Amino acid sequence: MDVAAKKLPRGQAELTVTLTADEYAPFLHRAAAVVSAHLTIPGFRAGKAPYEVMVEKIGEAKLWEEALEAAVKRTYPQALAQAKLESVGSPQIGITKLAPGNPVVYRATVNLLPEVQLSDLSRIKVERRAPTVADADVTKTLEDLRTMRRTEVLVTRPARAKDKVEIRLDTFHESVPVEHGQSERLPLVLGENRFLPGFEEQVIGLAANQEKAFPLKLPDDYHNRAVAGKTVEFRVKVLGVYELTPPELTDEFAKSLGKFASLSDLKEKLRASLLQEAAKREDDRLEGAVMDELIAKSKFSDIPDLLVTTETKTMAAELEHNVGNQGIGFDEYLASIKKDRAQLLLDLTPQAIKRVKGALISRLIAKQQQVTASDAEVDAAVAREFSAYEGNPEIRERTKSPEFRSYVENVLVSRKVMEYLKITITSL
Repeated sequence: MDVAAKKLPRGQAELTVTLTADEYAPFLHRAAAVVSAHLTIPGFRAGKAPYEVMVEKIGEAKLWEEALEAAVKRTYPQALAQAKLESVGSPQIGITKLAPGNPVVYRATVNLLPEVQLSDLSRIKVERRAPTVADADVTKTLEDLRTMRRTEVLVTRPARAKDKVEIRLDTFHESVPVEHGQSERLPLVLGENRFLPGFEEQVIGLAANQEKAFPLKLPDDYHNRAVAGKTVEFRVKVLGVYELTPPELTDEFAKSLGKFASLSDLKEKLRASLLQEAAKREDDRLEGAVMDELIAKSKFSDIPDLLVTTETKTMAAELEHNVGNQGIGFDEYLASIKKDRAQLLLDLTPQAIKRVKGALISRLIAKQQQVTASDAEVDAAVAREFSAYEGNPEIRERTKSPEFRSYVENVLVSRKVMEYLKITITSL
């Protein structure tokens, strides 16, 4: 088998593969057997007709065509190895010559795995910051807990700041009801500013059963693009006003939250929990900083469009999943940021390139340092994923596939590589 390789722009290469007639012969005989298995040929059992008989039956040219797919499938990986190239994705195959009695020639356009010239790790240092928790952080968390435990009492006075109100809401633009701009019973805590800017101030001073209509300009990034940036009329009726009272910070309050012996015990354990969260944030920041440094100081050959496109689509799918978990439709989300899917993919491209480069660095270091994940580690990780989706049989079934196992193995290896890097190139 003769293989000629030619590098192409944008991380691709073209292989010209030539098979002699003798090298192609085994594929012809195999194709003849496969075809004969589906034909009725007098005197021969299915699949047992000799090659010469099959040539007479369907023609030599037809057999050469039938043998082609198997020949390419078998010889393409060998051609890559012979050319000492590593590829990603599937090749584009073009047939140059296919005629009985002649060499078979095909061309394969392949996406090359980019080469990485890794920076000297000893020359890279990233500072690890000690996680800290301020007294103000503990105080804020305590206030959040008090807010969650507020009691509410229905009152007849006009609403004031820090009260909870329930209102009926109707929204109009140029006297036409706005789609999704109605609510029969909308709860609001006045002063928390969780609704539209300027809205809550209009409700302060209203008592139960009082009504009010007022104009308000919607933000330019309002989720309903039909009225974003426009002035609409809100019509509200107060259904009830509730005075909210948070509990006092006492030992009894602490005990009511769970297994806390006192307020001091609660504060101590809150601080420990917040410190753990701060340590996790610092670890995430550190991992990003480590990879940013490596990417900036390493060199890469051309990255094929295929890798970038695939990663971009993966990131878009992750974003759509996260948005869906918040109860927001993806089209609605795109409308709120004033982008279509094509623009979103374009915006994600720089980050996708960065993620591809990070994966290439991780792969190279795993190879250099012989970082692997054992079968037992992969088994345990797959089992955890299986258990996590107890109520989703479809996803559970996916966890049994070889592709999912390979994905889990890659994740485990990448984690080990990152731990190695954090030890090697970070300093206090």
